[in-house]
Amino acid sequence: MYAPFQYGKQLSSKEFVGRKKELSQFVNTIVNEKKGVALYGPIKSGKDAFIRQGLRELKSNKFDFVVCEVDLANITTIDDFIKLYRKKLVDLYNQAMTNALMKFDLDIRSADLMTLFSLPSIISNDSNKVVIVYFREFQNLVLLDNSPIDFVQLEKLFKDQHGVRYIFSGSFVNEMKQIFEEDKQFYYLVNIISLPPISKAVCYEYITTMMLNVGRVIEKEEVEKIIEVSACNIWYIKRICSICCSFLIGYINDSVVEEAIHSLLSVQEPHYRAIMHDLTPNQINFVRAIVDEVPRFSSTDVLEKYKLTSSANVFRLKEAVKKKDIVTFDKNDVASFIDPMFKYWLKREYFNI
Repeated sequence: MYAPFQYGKQLSSKEFVGRKKELSQFVNTIVNEKKGVALYGPIKSGKDAFIRQGLRELKSNKFDFVVCEVDLANITTIDDFIKLYRKKLVDLYNQAMTNALMKFDLDIRSADLMTLFSLPSIISNDSNKVVIVYFREFQNLVLLDNSPIDFVQLEKLFKDQHGVRYIFSGSFVNEMKQIFEEDKQFYYLVNIISLPPISKAVCYEYITTMMLNVGRVIEKEEVEKIIEVSACNIWYIKRICSICCSFLIGYINDSVVEEAIHSLLSVQEPHYRAIMHDLTPNQINFVRAIVDEVPRFSSTDVLEKYKLTSSANVFRLKEAVKKKDIVTFDKNDVASFIDPMFKYWLKREYFNI
């Protein structure tokens, strides 16, 4: 059965929506600048789909490369990482060197970590291909307890490698921002590519076109409502639209869209309730101030209205909600919720604004 709004599997090129500017930046960074990429966003924000589409575009541009994909989501110790990375690199070497007489292997017991990290360059040199190492959930490697990895030395090693590009992706936004923006690790090695919300025009065209493809009619007001609630997050758009299409009617009216939004929030609610349960009363007051989009948290009237006590306390509250990855702050100290539907749930269900 044809399902128009795919969100639970890897997307094909035809299913990928928008991001033309960012994809051009990705290709230019890898091919022309000969650098890697760092990008971060919450789970289901489209990072992996974007990277895979970027790799497809590299292939369409006849860029000769091989990919070593390393998912660090379940890595909790340095031994876990060594075992995983060794296997991925050995497999890649044997994949790239298809004409080799003997299979390659690496005895990590007799090799230090820097030897392991040097292997992508060896693979590139021996195969005459660019090696792209794609680290998923990279922040987990940096946050390992008692890690013997010297990241300053590692950055120097990566910088001197020829024929190797690194892609660092992560779902813990504030941890990744700490690594790449505040601590400026791998500063000369990568370009940071941000994935802002897809434009409203692209979202509008996508929703209306896909609805028509399955014989559904949806009014302009309902499309705009879906876009507003989802904050142009394509994953949430697909989920809402998929629920709408599950109703056996051809006309998507306001009641259908409302029911779809309610159904989605019902699924998300246990997670959102758990987040709020983990906050102190002071932190909840601070979250409310962020929902209300106050311009200055430390102004006297804001401190009094939201019972935030003092400017010093505001600083502590900011660090607390950042650590919990609830919100992030830009260079102008403007707060934004990492999960746009969480903000909508807070306004509609929790604070009843």
